[in-house]
Amino acid sequence: MVCRDSSRGFRLLFLQPQPCIRTLKYAKALKHVLGGKISISLAHMGHDLKALYGYGEGYFDNIVRRKGESLDSFVSNAVDDTRPEIIHSHNAPDYLTIAANRTSEGIPVVHDTHEVLSIHHSGFFSQDSEESLSRYALEEKVANERSDARVYATDGIRRYIQRRYRVNRDNDLVFPNHVSRSCLPKSFKRKLSDRDGQTHIAYVGCVTSLLRESHYYLLDIFKELASHKLHIHIHPTSDLITRSNQAYKELAEKNGFVHYHEHMDRRELLKQLTQYDYGWAGLNIASNTKHLEIALPNKVIEYVACGLPVLAFPHNAIRHFIEKGGVGLVGKNVHDLAEQLADLDPSELESNAKKCTQSVIIEDRIGQLIDLYQLLIDQRA
Repeated sequence: MVCRDSSRGFRLLFLQPQPCIRTLKYAKALKHVLGGKISISLAHMGHDLKALYGYGEGYFDNIVRRKGESLDSFVSNAVDDTRPEIIHSHNAPDYLTIAANRTSEGIPVVHDTHEVLSIHHSGFFSQDSEESLSRYALEEKVANERSDARVYATDGIRRYIQRRYRVNRDNDLVFPNHVSRSCLPKSFKRKLSDRDGQTHIAYVGCVTSLLRESHYYLLDIFKELASHKLHIHIHPTSDLITRSNQAYKELAEKNGFVHYHEHMDRRELLKQLTQYDYGWAGLNIASNTKHLEIALPNKVIEYVACGLPVLAFPHNAIRHFIEKGGVGLVGKNVHDLAEQLADLDPSELESNAKKCTQSVIIEDRIGQLIDLYQLLIDQRA
């Protein structure tokens, strides 16, 4: 993609069912590069960013929250209020993109795929039925095929969407889940392992106890880590999302190797991670194997940004990231990883993780997204 004139400003509207850290990092990086030349609005249907991450609203010029109207009316009113030149609509699910394409004629729509719901065989929400899964697949097709451009969180997602649907590949961009430079730890905490001589592993992100088939059902995996005398420190997302955190808190109360930490400000969390030895990215493969083959979660990048080598099962995208940078270990199960850790000198992995940090900064990559926006504006003009 050819770099265009970034001195031009424009008005951008983000749409998202539930605002997430990826959207917040986009906004921070765009403001960092373009400053007052860009106006960023956010229209959403979920919880506030501050409730989920401790901050975030200050990076948007306007925030609109759905208040009961239809999806089409919600998007149409948001467009009327903010007058965007670009609409960047995030899944999951994909229905806001469909509403944007249906109601916003003349404004380019970018569809951003974080989660490929057509391969979420356990469902996306705990109450999902077979009918829900069929609807997700249909919405995924319509959202991708009718949008002017697509952004993918991984190359695996790009390949899947491009094989499955009829899309204009010239207007597609892979943009991984990078880290904001301002959130990088300014100093590193003393390792817990320096004090007790034991191994301490962090897990950041979503956990569930409601769907045993979900890749985020991790109770059994955490129990197995503890059985190998490996400490696992759980830093969950807000319980507003899954309503499942209590089960993990109760597990920690019964097991001295499982530690539950209350939800905290994302910026403070990254500093806390530096006291651990590794980050955990081994997920439950009971049902969503295809999804895990192409996903590279935020947590993997954040571990590395905090100097932590990553421990994972052989999920393709995660394994490729780990092996390419030499930033962790991949094992077929918990026992396999425990055996590898017992024979490991971690110094090389730690060194590689620290070297890798500079390649995962979003401010250094956001120009690719700006180029895509300006290409679409030029095409419409």
